[in-house]
Amino acid sequence: MEFLILLAIIPVYIICKYVYDKDHVKESSAILEKLFICGILSCFLVLILSKIQIHFFPFFGEKISKLTNIEAFCSIFFGVGLIEEFCKWTMVYLVAYRVREFDEVYDGIVYAVFVALGFAAFENIVYVLFSKYGIILAGARALTAVPAHACFGIVMGSFISLAKISNKEKKHKMEIYYLLLSILIPSIIHTIYDFLLSIGNAPLLLCNFILIILLYIYCINKIKKESTSNKLI
Repeated sequence: MEFLILLAIIPVYIICKYVYDKDHVKESSAILEKLFICGILSCFLVLILSKIQIHFFPFFGEKISKLTNIEAFCSIFFGVGLIEEFCKWTMVYLVAYRVREFDEVYDGIVYAVFVALGFAAFENIVYVLFSKYGIILAGARALTAVPAHACFGIVMGSFISLAKISNKEKKHKMEIYYLLLSILIPSIIHTIYDFLLSIGNAPLLLCNFILIILLYIYCINKIKKESTSNKLI
């Protein structure tokens, strides 16, 4: 069991360290630990909201295989992508959006990634421990699901930083606009990722692989760009 937990956590640690090391003005360990823990807590918030959603809208409890592609996409968007990203966003906003340390554009990325990887760590441990393909699944998720959550966080954090800049400039309509995008865009990307994976036929799995590669390239370049720009808020 300890070995499986280690396998589940290693990719999370590697990505956290990579994102943290790129930050020239390091964020305090206290706020990063708090954000990571809040990422774990967001998993439970997702469970609660999902239960409420299925209670009022049983459609979201249907198996994907029983739905048309359009129904499946909508189900994944509202039942997975939007809920998960909203819960992670809530933690970033409540814990870090108004702290004094949030004074560089890259900070928003760091904060959102630590929440996203707290979520991914807990999710990964659950998947790996309760699957008969534990070791294989840990390897597969280390290359796909865990970095994907980090990428969703990078996209989210980028828009949160733009919202923070708008707030500083007293452009409150733009702040609201970017805050909405910081939820919506990661939710859409998350939904496309899950949809392509859930349908599971060869062409869509190939599309999912291409999406992952493009997403990784974009996010690595985004980290390099924002971490070296030292743009202040």
